[in-house]
Amino acid sequence: MTKIHSSEIAHYYSVEKDSVFVCQLDSSLRANIGRLTKIFKHRIDSPIVIQIFPEFSYTLCVCELDSTRRTALGCTIYRKINMVSPSAKGAKEAYEIQDPMSVVVHEYAHAISFDIIGKDYRGKMKPWLREGIAFQCETNPYYKRNEDAIKWVAESLRLERVPKFKTLENKYATVKFRGVWAAWLTEFLISKYGWLAVVNMIKDYDNFPKDFGLSRNRLEKEWIEYMQIKLKTTTNKS
Repeated sequence: MTKIHSSEIAHYYSVEKDSVFVCQLDSSLRANIGRLTKIFKHRIDSPIVIQIFPEFSYTLCVCELDSTRRTALGCTIYRKINMVSPSAKGAKEAYEIQDPMSVVVHEYAHAISFDIIGKDYRGKMKPWLREGIAFQCETNPYYKRNEDAIKWVAESLRLERVPKFKTLENKYATVKFRGVWAAWLTEFLISKYGWLAVVNMIKDYDNFPKDFGLSRNRLEKEWIEYMQIKLKTTTNKS
């Protein structure tokens, strides 16, 4: 791969046939950088690196993911975003579910979160919060368009099988549709307390949810009530 495009936001490395895709990604970031800066009250002070890999296997290897993660279109490692090319085998189906122009904004939100913490960011941010914030930054949120995930959440609410907050905090990787649950929890917190309170949790998490005036039981109860209302609205619209 070679550097095929640069802007004040990022240096893009890819194969030449992805040049149009790269320019589209840059346009998406340009259109959203002001919004992201407003959300985080932080801006990365130099261009990051964005790599577009021609095969899923390369992306999964760099992202340290196993070969079954065919829905994982990218990852962020500090100031470097790695994504799979839309021309890669199997990518078309994945990108039909996840809008790549939204994915790159999701990944850039990770980069900002990590930059707020610093180079030693690893292990210093709860996975549910990391993913929840990034989903909320998307331009075309995946968790609101994935019909399977919406049905799963609705059924879990009906059967009273919503994952406990403690599980999301400590066993995030074991939760089915974990990113969707994280997105709904973060959406609830933003709606109730605002973006600033949620972003502040990136560096000051230890007293959550006490800082919000909530016990864990109360947090779960209000979150479930919020989802029930939102899912009912979504179902009625469809």
